[in-house]
Amino acid sequence: MSDHVEDHPATAMGARSGRIWRASRPWRISPRRVIFRLHWLLGISLGLVLAFMGMTGAMMGFEDEIMEALSPQARVAVSADAPLSADALLAIVRARLPQDRITALQVESDPTRAYTITVLRRPADGGRNPRIFVNPYSGELLGEATGADFFGRVRSLHRYLTASGASNDIGRHITGAAAFAVVFFAMSGLYLRWPSRPLDWRSWFRLDFTLRGRALFRSLHSVIGSWLAMFYVISALSGLWWSYDWYRGAVTWILSSESETAKPRKPRPASAEAPDTEAKKPEPVSLEAALAVVRSQYSDRLANVIFTVPQPGKPVRARVLTTSAPNDRALDDLQIDPKAGKIVKSTLHADLKAGEWIMANMDPIHTGIAFGPVWRVMVVIAALGLPFFAVTGILLYADRRRKAKSVAATLPGRTTVMGAAGPLIVYASQTGSAEQLARRAVEDFRAAGIDARLASIDEIDIEQLGRERQVLFIASTYGDGHAPDSARRFESRVMAAATRFPDLEYGVLALGDRRHGDFCAFGRRLDAWLHRSGAKRLFDRIDVDAHDQGALSSWQGHIRALGAVIGADETMRQDFQRFRLIERSHLNTGSIGLPVFRVRLRSEGDLATWQAGDIAEIVPAADHSENAPIREYSIASIAEDGSLDLVVRQVRGPDGRLGLCSGWLTEGLAIGGTSLLRIRRNANFHAPALDRPMILIGNGTGIAGLHAHLRYRAVRGSAENWLFFGERNRAADILLEDDLQKLLASGALARITTAFSRDQQERIYVQHRLHEEAGELCRWVDRGAAIYVCGSSDTMAPAVDAALHAVLGEDRMAALAAQGLYRRDIY
Repeated sequence: MSDHVEDHPATAMGARSGRIWRASRPWRISPRRVIFRLHWLLGISLGLVLAFMGMTGAMMGFEDEIMEALSPQARVAVSADAPLSADALLAIVRARLPQDRITALQVESDPTRAYTITVLRRPADGGRNPRIFVNPYSGELLGEATGADFFGRVRSLHRYLTASGASNDIGRHITGAAAFAVVFFAMSGLYLRWPSRPLDWRSWFRLDFTLRGRALFRSLHSVIGSWLAMFYVISALSGLWWSYDWYRGAVTWILSSESETAKPRKPRPASAEAPDTEAKKPEPVSLEAALAVVRSQYSDRLANVIFTVPQPGKPVRARVLTTSAPNDRALDDLQIDPKAGKIVKSTLHADLKAGEWIMANMDPIHTGIAFGPVWRVMVVIAALGLPFFAVTGILLYADRRRKAKSVAATLPGRTTVMGAAGPLIVYASQTGSAEQLARRAVEDFRAAGIDARLASIDEIDIEQLGRERQVLFIASTYGDGHAPDSARRFESRVMAAATRFPDLEYGVLALGDRRHGDFCAFGRRLDAWLHRSGAKRLFDRIDVDAHDQGALSSWQGHIRALGAVIGADETMRQDFQRFRLIERSHLNTGSIGLPVFRVRLRSEGDLATWQAGDIAEIVPAADHSENAPIREYSIASIAEDGSLDLVVRQVRGPDGRLGLCSGWLTEGLAIGGTSLLRIRRNANFHAPALDRPMILIGNGTGIAGLHAHLRYRAVRGSAENWLFFGERNRAADILLEDDLQKLLASGALARITTAFSRDQQERIYVQHRLHEEAGELCRWVDRGAAIYVCGSSDTMAPAVDAALHAVLGEDRMAALAAQGLYRRDIY
């Protein structure tokens, strides 16, 4: 047991019980974490309802304009005769609809427009009051607007989740709860993504399409949510007006200091005798007289007027739309005494106070009409955004669950009850080493009942780091100090930002190779940035040279101190198998370069499986030794070939002696002899979809990883493959030439473009061929081609990367990387 564990006995005891309690750090409930949990919990619960409400709301966004365009019956031919009087028109309509009650008449100033009557709904009409066009010159009924029934049912679905049109209390309460949830989503979303520099508009509104996977979904979800948050809050708060009586009463009280539910009813006058109905029967109301009052008042400013058909003896209510009204819902409300020929009460839209204006315009506010056409379009876009947020939210949740299951699946035979929340383990991997170590660390934490999580660094942004309390980074460096491809965006965007993480604890395991310059440089840069940002180190950075067992043991000790269970029989060398050498052939006889061999191995015992792009880790010795080094090689074959093939170039030191592993594989290991080998998953270089064209670029022994991909696609009938390959001389250095010729002959390899640097005075490399083939290269990429590069990191890879950026442009290269279509296996 390490000294660190002895200093914290609670940690050791917690590990045995399956639940970890750290005495040095009390458990805390973070408001941000609580809000985040509520955000996704409500999203999962109500996401489909909100998506449905959004789609139906968007469909109604331009309802009036759509029905107008589809309804020729809304227009009439102008007659030489004057339109019928309003009273005469109503009499004709009542005669034609004797069973219906006419509740309203809309009179138009435009002589080419039909008038409209509103009929009190019948059971068959559901929740609609049918509005029927009437010819003002003849009284002919012209029918409803085309689409009126459809939009009526859409409105019913939007408000009550039922197409019948009738009010549905259950549906009304569900949509009301969803509206409250929208307000919470908008406000909590802004809180959760509050940037370190809130006054920098770019941090709020800029989309980052260089992201991929879960990070891209999160960016789209949060940034577009920021764009639309204001529209959601206003539409949701106004929509609640129709959901709850108590809400409408409260809003009315706030805006007018008078609750509409608190108004006392006027008592009916008491009378000792029954009224004499014959003597006191009121006279019928003349709508034509009321219309004359309106026309006198508004003259040529009148667009249309809607009369509520009153009971005899009652005033006439008229809602007037003027030609200067900002929208067709901005109506003046009049009470008219037709007999006296005067307006007894008027509420002009232009004179409304703020609270009165809001109450009078609740529907236009909800739909956006009240604020003009641009706002209205944005409300429709926001409505269409609700299905988008439901989908991206579900994808984020599903991805989180998938990763949790993926990690759990790596623990066969173990049943663990998760207890304390654990660290987020982030890997930045080029060839899979960092990912493998990260997955193993997650296993070790989960074995102790600690719910550790796994993420690739390209899924991490500042907002997520700000939410975390403990993060362990496993970061590779390749070449002369370069970050892995998956970490490029993180280093250029996230690490370039000025931010603070005062509540974050972290540790860094940096992987590198002292044979290259700037040993573990990316891990060191990452550690320095986190420390400058106020994060607290859990332990000093651990630098690992290749597979240095001492450094890896130190890493295991630190994660053990954090509660992970490292099995007594677990070493970093588990999963090695014995492979027997069955064939070895010299590939570049006569070359001026060092000899290259094809080494064919076959597993002893269990059948080995791997994917194109995976890595073989070799122990260069016949017998297992805990201190023996490990070397890595790209696998040149697929499992269906029946052998694991490597392409190995001999390496000699300054003293002329063969390199340890290359010498072992090309001379030391006898045919029929065995060596320890482990297959490492290299997801960063796994195959693209088979229906996607593939451009493969490599030099020297980099042909190994590319050949595996060509074999994989050939077996599955995918023929759109283009290989760029570079070496010294055409005569001796076409590695795997027979295999490539067979692929060409079978049609599995559409094109091969070679560059031999020593066959002419001018040195020509693969990057030069990329420039020469720029036009065709762009056409392949435009058709969706994926670009895979395999070879040396010190010369070929950076030169090819620069050539691709020059040919395809920065934006296209960024898009390829974001979509996972530009991948490299470089060493």
